[in-house]
Amino acid sequence: MFEHIERMQAGAPWGRLLDAGTGTRSLDWIRGLSTIGWTAVTASPEHAEQLRASVCLRPEDAVIAGNWSDPALLRDETFDTVVAEHVLGAIDTHAPYFRARFLERLRDHVAGRLYLTGIAPHGLASAPEARLVDEVFDVRDVIFLLCRWRPYREVPLDWVTHALGQSGYRVEQAIQTPRRAEGSWVSHQIDGCLQGLAHLDDDALAEALRARLERLRTQVLTHIERHGPIPWTHDWCVWAQPEHRQVQEVR
Repeated sequence: MFEHIERMQAGAPWGRLLDAGTGTRSLDWIRGLSTIGWTAVTASPEHAEQLRASVCLRPEDAVIAGNWSDPALLRDETFDTVVAEHVLGAIDTHAPYFRARFLERLRDHVAGRLYLTGIAPHGLASAPEARLVDEVFDVRDVIFLLCRWRPYREVPLDWVTHALGQSGYRVEQAIQTPRRAEGSWVSHQIDGCLQGLAHLDDDALAEALRARLERLRTQVLTHIERHGPIPWTHDWCVWAQPEHRQVQEVR
């Protein structure tokens, strides 16, 4: 998706850049761009500390912890480029029911371009091999709920483009590309699920879920070894710019 963003940028200056939902992956990419300065936001104070310790910050760069539901976050600050990489799918875990308002909230900070990336919801493919990957994420969501965490809620491209229009943006370009599940990526997702099991109080249930995840790992990796990566869902990338008009709330 970062390659798609760079193609959409087409050599235009990045200027001052906001990473609206930062992580190691997006921050590594942003640090390689020719920016005047960047600000990276994460909802986790612990993650912010880890990022500050792991990167070399210029005086004009900052990593801050904050929640976009807080109206004081970055008040009166604007950025030439705003990147929200996979934020719409994750924001419900930190700011429940805030997804559409997030786009409105971000608009006043966008002086130039907004880039959004994400993944279409799983569970839409009908092929048996795709359903195997779906089940990995179904088990992940079960673990999240049992731990009293809020699961991720991915959204499709058509929801994103409609919501942007309703939130005061003009969509300049939108693309969707097939996502194929690689073996190493699926194993990484399963490993994350296994770590979550440590937070369950029911040892028998945790062991049953662990066994199911390992069976899924074997099934998925065996299929990929024989047939290659599994066509699963779609990634999307959108470039939008703010319109100066009255905004209607998206529901």
